Amino acid sequence: MVETLFYNVLKENETLKKELASYQREPAIFYQMLPHDMLENWKESFPRMIYNIEWRYHAERKTDGNMAIDIYCTNENEKAPEDIAKEVVALFEGLFLTEKTDTYCAVWDRTDSFELEEGEPVVFGVRIYFDVYHFSKQEGVSPCPVWAMNQFIKEYQPNCILLGHDKVSEKLYATAKNPIVFVKKESSKNSKTSYAMAWMKSTLHLSVVSSDIEDTRKWITAIYRDIAIEGETIMQNGSPFLVMDLQENTANAPFMGQITVTGQYGILRKEKEKIKLNHAIFKGTH
Repeated sequence: MVETLFYNVLKENETLKKELASYQREPAIFYQMLPHDMLENWKESFPRMIYNIEWRYHAERKTDGNMAIDIYCTNENEKAPEDIAKEVVALFEGLFLTEKTDTYCAVWDRTDSFELEEGEPVVFGVRIYFDVYHFSKQEGVSPCPVWAMNQFIKEYQPNCILLGHDKVSEKLYATAKNPIVFVKKESSKNSKTSYAMAWMKSTLHLSVVSSDIEDTRKWITAIYRDIAIEGETIMQNGSPFLVMDLQENTANAPFMGQITVTGQYGILRKEKEKIKLNHAIFKGTH
């Protein structure tokens, strides 16, 4: 399950192992429900963590879900929940988690403080909110403009890691040397039809994530420049994908696509099946 991917990131972190209480010899991290404090499996009860992921449909696909992580501490603990929260936020920054052909990324939104009980010990904590993005495989039936653009970027910028194209590990961080790129098809339509082929027009969005905003912009500029200079890329069947329009978005919203490419390509008509005559006999005339 996807939830397990996020759980493993938290559970396997060496810093959190030391800072959190333990339950059944594992860090006190739980999905949705918290075991009762009186159970003997506890070794201390605080600090502890509960997380939940809610999925939703968004028409504009700004996000695919939300993750909330609650961190509970008492005034007797050495570390404040805000300090642990900073470590959790840093843990997910630039992290991409992959399950089969689907990849997920959690982007920090905000952190809110709360207090539960008065008296001793005082229980208080923070809730960390993340936006969760889902990247599904976009490459389809040949000829595929997404495949063509992925191949183009890989050829001109081989250090880029292309989601849905390259084989990636379950846990992957975007870095200054190896940015992560996702090419998504927004739309396709038949622009015109001739005797030999149907002309298709497609719009692609390219999302780029590096180690920070400055490095991300450098990679965006490099990829944009390559596409602008070449003006085309080659599809699986050897036909060209011709760039008709190219736009760069400098806003810091990586998963909405910082580069938009609109291009045109042709799909050849299938030849009509020929009837094969078996055992045909022709008699000549004199």
